Amino acid sequence: MSSLPSPVTATDKPHRLEAYGTSYARSLLDQAGITQDVLEFRYRGSGTSRDPYVVVFIDNDPTNPLNFPQWKKWTITVLQAFAVLAVAFASTAYTSGVSEIMQEFQVSRTVAILGVTMFVFGFAFGPLTWAPLSELYGRQIVFFVTYMALAAFNAGTAGAPIIADLIIMRALAGTFGSSPLTNAGGVIADMFRAKERGIAMAIFAMAPFLGPSIGPIIAGFLNQSAGWRWVAGLMACLTGTLWIIISLSVRETYAPVILRRRAEKLSKLTGNIYISNLDIGKPGRTLGTEFKVALSRPWALLFTEPIVLFIRCAKVSDRTGGNLSPEARLPPAILGSILLPIGLFWFAWTNSTSIHWVVSIIGSGFFGCGQVLVFLSAMNYLIDSYVVYAASVLAANSILRSVFGAAFPLFTTSMYNTIGIHWASSIPAFLAFACSRCAGKYGGNRVGIGFNGEPDQSLKAGYIKENWSGQRN
Repeated sequence: MSSLPSPVTATDKPHRLEAYGTSYARSLLDQAGITQDVLEFRYRGSGTSRDPYVVVFIDNDPTNPLNFPQWKKWTITVLQAFAVLAVAFASTAYTSGVSEIMQEFQVSRTVAILGVTMFVFGFAFGPLTWAPLSELYGRQIVFFVTYMALAAFNAGTAGAPIIADLIIMRALAGTFGSSPLTNAGGVIADMFRAKERGIAMAIFAMAPFLGPSIGPIIAGFLNQSAGWRWVAGLMACLTGTLWIIISLSVRETYAPVILRRRAEKLSKLTGNIYISNLDIGKPGRTLGTEFKVALSRPWALLFTEPIVLFIRCAKVSDRTGGNLSPEARLPPAILGSILLPIGLFWFAWTNSTSIHWVVSIIGSGFFGCGQVLVFLSAMNYLIDSYVVYAASVLAANSILRSVFGAAFPLFTTSMYNTIGIHWASSIPAFLAFACSRCAGKYGGNRVGIGFNGEPDQSLKAGYIKENWSGQRN
């Protein structure tokens, strides 16, 4: 077979990729996105093992997530937010039926609450698997498998004959359902440049706050009229419907996987050697080695990057090249880290029969404002800093948050009964204050890390986006 034309030079006219000549189903399933223009594009290299063709996205390439039409980007963003909202809804909707579960299975409140605890424990450890797998095999296949399992285990919860089955179903539902909690942020990072990402992240960030808020309300009415099993059935129907809609409408968005699949398919079609631009200079790795590196990345980020653990406040770095650094995302978190303990202490010490109830509610408003400011700033900062590893770093960041969320319901009631409302409510306030002080030390000094020889520069947005398309954005 004849070799492809010579590499593109600065004087060559750029090739234009016309509309797909494939069916919708094929464009959805084919991650490589091979068309005649892609096949005939003049890639750099000579197609040999020593000098392979270097695969990049061609001009106006519709498979490049950065080139998706705006309506498509925002549709995917909203769908990802709904996927997260449904998982967050399922985490708290269960609580509406705790009393009925205690009565039906003849168990204590602590045992019944395990349905919440095990679900949220899945949030802590599930993403440590799903996020790296999405960076190894793509967002699309991981969502398809995990969200299908979530819907199935929610249905299993509705039909659980004994309490042990119920708790196991909830644990598995939380583990598999945790994938969009981190991967959805990765999808947004795939499609939007840093300057465009703020609003998209705000929409995504509403979901984990809105879901737990509306869960007990909606489920409470349904539980009163139909029972807790119908609440579980509602969770199964909601997640199952979203699984179908998203699976049929969202194609692969992770550029490194798309380019790698394209290089593999071009090699098969032409007989020449192709390699993804993001794989240049990396030593050959077996599937086992790749899997090991991917699964270890969130743990490496958690224990070697203090800011991932103590993300609260930071100094803003200088602007370089006209672009804001990731640290420029953090000033709102500084305000949020102040509002958090203020709101919590306010709420704790105004809960008294001698003080009108609205006063403590005002304090909770300060807490809510601080929480949103910290969460949004933290998510944007981590995604801007790690970009191509966004899902992994969000998974690492979720560990402690989910562990605390899983453990606290088990002893909170006893804690309030033992030490009283004021001091029990002050404990999270002290924790918030301590975290804000810890991050003050680490926030402005993020330490770069390379993974098994991968350069730290590959974690920066400009480098990654430059290598996706072969040209600087």
